[in-house]
Amino acid sequence: MSWACDHFRVPIALVSLLDADRQWFKAKRGLDIHQTPRDVAFCHFTIQQSLPLVVEDALFDTRFEKNPLVLGSPFIRFYAGAPIINRDRLALGSVCLIDMVPRPFSMVDRMVLAQLTLSALTAIETR
Repeated sequence: MSWACDHFRVPIALVSLLDADRQWFKAKRGLDIHQTPRDVAFCHFTIQQSLPLVVEDALFDTRFEKNPLVLGSPFIRFYAGAPIINRDRLALGSVCLIDMVPRPFSMVDRMVLAQLTLSALTAIETR
């Protein structure tokens, strides 16, 4: 996750997996917690699509403007996440980037982020 933080210049990068109730962080940099309830997880929205989800400013996105992770620590403003989809087309979780300031995210950035999910899937499948 260090490479992702450095490459995208964000303070937080995560590989998260979802179960029915929780989001679990299986790899992380920049965040001290190990899980969140699924109902506040940005990843919950990410896994509902096949392309990266980008939220340039969470305070102005109706899905997240009242989220406790936006209004409180870690004060998420920017989020970019790409779903980790296995061979059975099941979305397991996401690779995501978080910042405390709003920011743009280019199409090239989206493609690089999507490529990172392949590495995450390989690591998950080999365990």
